Amino acid sequence: MRFVVRDKASRRTGSLRLQLEMPDFSDERIVLSPPLAMDDPRARLVVPAPSHGLPALEIPFRLAETPFTAEPLAAFANGRRRDVCVMAWGGAARHGQDPACAVQAQLIGTAGGARGLSLVGPPRVVPDADGIERYVLTLAPSEFPAGRYVLRVGFVDPVSGATGRSEIPVRIE
Repeated sequence: MRFVVRDKASRRTGSLRLQLEMPDFSDERIVLSPPLAMDDPRARLVVPAPSHGLPALEIPFRLAETPFTAEPLAAFANGRRRDVCVMAWGGAARHGQDPACAVQAQLIGTAGGARGLSLVGPPRVVPDADGIERYVLTLAPSEFPAGRYVLRVGFVDPVSGATGRSEIPVRIE
């Protein structure tokens, strides 16, 4: 996928190319978005787009009616809470069953070592008309050295046993 932006006044342009993997939504596995560090939507440009389940032009980054944007390289700080949203499709959630998926989070250092990351309370699950459940995880790192990490989240559906995993680069300040 390639994004091109042009400033009409200065005629300057910029582009960004991303490689995407389209998952197979027809099987029973859990498909997860990358963990999205939630940020104020007024700080970024967001282009609304329709989906099959919700043809009106809306941004997918929302919890019910509350929009958010995702911080590109999320910054975490020891002792401070930070909300992260993971969009999930599949497992019992796809069939409207309870309970919600069990969630684990960990930070993986550049040397490969992994440590669990505390979730503050249970995830908040927000269903949407597009059929995708939004899991809001409140994370609180503690005693991690400053630097770059990979935030990895794992989901397990207690009904079907299906699993899913997703990750994104982050930094600890």
